[in-house]
Amino acid sequence: MATVTADYKLFTPLQLGEDLTLKNRVVHGPITCARANLDHAPNKRNAVYYEQCAVLDVVVKVSTEFVDVESFGRESDLY
Repeated sequence: MATVTADYKLFTPLQLGEDLTLKNRVVHGPITCARANLDHAPNKRNAVYYEQCAVLDVVVKVSTEFVDVESFGRESDLY
């Protein structure tokens, strides 16, 4: 007999602390989007990026980056 999605814990709520319950256990892993200003401040492009990632209702973003000062601001060949 095939297992339906309702049988998987992945799609069940998860209680995190007293005040936060996730709708399911699907979260977005920490990544960088290289969209900050030259002073490393977030801007509208960051907000749009995370809004696009949050199509499943929630994005948990935790990231630590160590970037060499000389490497920041170079043009990317990816886009």
